[in-house]
Amino acid sequence: MANFLTSYRQESIWNRRGALAFALAPLASSVVYTLLFGGPALGPLLYSTLFAYLQMLVLGLPLAYLLDRARKVSLLTSAVAGGITGALPWLAFLGITFFRSHQAGHPNPDEGPVLLVASVLFSSLGGIGGVTWWFIACHKRDPAKV
Repeated sequence: MANFLTSYRQESIWNRRGALAFALAPLASSVVYTLLFGGPALGPLLYSTLFAYLQMLVLGLPLAYLLDRARKVSLLTSAVAGGITGALPWLAFLGITFFRSHQAGHPNPDEGPVLLVASVLFSSLGGIGGVTWWFIACHKRDPAKV
């Protein structure tokens, strides 16, 4: 029995299931974000979904293409790639803010922990999206176990 966490998918991900996965995976992390940070459901869901789709298009698709070309698509690589996709824009934004506040001469001592917490939060949301993407695009049920 192969380890489902690290077994690599050999066939291409660019098919109907892959397209469905790219359409639905950002919604999973957006729903989790909306449930965590509540408020009126439509506002956070709309903005988090928009941001999740932008991240998926700009960072997730090229990363999925590189992983597919190398034939290294697995549950583990999908979760790690989703985590990188989720954390990178937030880390860049907060890093620039952190740098500018230090250049202006009034550093905020709370920026370091905020950077760490935000990067972990958005990395975990991206990981949820990556795992959801893998389950839709790559996971195959064993017909003998059904």
